[in-house]
Amino acid sequence: MTTLQNIAAIVVLVALAAAGAYFISELRKSTAIQACIDSGRRDCARIDLGR
Repeated sequence: MTTLQNIAAIVVLVALAAAGAYFISELRKSTAIQACIDSGRRDCARIDLGR
């Protein structure tokens, strides 16, 4: 039973690490776009129109 608990704990930790890396990546993108907007530029975020 202890081995199963250890595997479950490792899976949870890996999932938390992946989620944390994703959120940090998104925050960096958001910060970069906000800095661009604050500098007065208008072409900060590309809009995909699906063409």
